[in-house]
Amino acid sequence: MTKKQRLEKFLDKLEQELVIREVNHAFISELDPSQPWGIMQKTKQDALVQEEINLKKIAKMIEITKKLIAKEGGDSK
Repeated sequence: MTKKQRLEKFLDKLEQELVIREVNHAFISELDPSQPWGIMQKTKQDALVQEEINLKKIAKMIEITKKLIAKEGGDSK
């Protein structure tokens, strides 16, 4: 497997993770804010902030991966 193919495979996984995080963010938004949830008993606001950070990180990783794919001599998705 070439470096470009590995990067494209990684890009696919990042895009899947982005969808998962977007759904998770929407799910957290629907929760009753007065009730603690999850193993760590985070508040809704703490969880939303963390998911927003995760979304931004994944989006940046996707951007960088696409640049690396282009640098390897191929079109990114």
